[in-house]
Amino acid sequence: MIARWAIGSLFIVVLAAGCGSNTATVEGKVYLQDTIVQAGRVVFQQGSVMQSAEIQPDGKYIVAGVPVGEVKIGVIGPPKGPATDAKTAAMMKAQKGKIAGDKTVEEVAVKKLAIPIQYNDPEKSGVSTSVKAGKNEYDIKLPK
Repeated sequence: MIARWAIGSLFIVVLAAGCGSNTATVEGKVYLQDTIVQAGRVVFQQGSVMQSAEIQPDGKYIVAGVPVGEVKIGVIGPPKGPATDAKTAAMMKAQKGKIAGDKTVEEVAVKKLAIPIQYNDPEKSGVSTSVKAGKNEYDIKLPK
């Protein structure tokens, strides 16, 4: 009788542990060297799943729905120079060319810090973190 109860209890505990969310919220600030990035977007990617959010003027971002586990991170901002790669252009087009509130890439580029283009693509940025269920804090610190 006790063995059945113990096995049943163990089954319920294992079942409950599997009921957690597969996504989380990540928040923090974005820096280029020691300077706060004041505009753009952060992109968290795991496989084909991408979640992004706007970088606020104080450098803060909050991204909801980020997959739990290892994620790659990109930071999209006004590029250094006139050219952007095809993937960055597609991401900006998906955001309707808006990267900071209702401002266009061109408007922000004149006033804000330029992000080196290698950070635009999460697959190539070299920036990643491990996300746990619930709320996560992660400051993105980009070397120049």
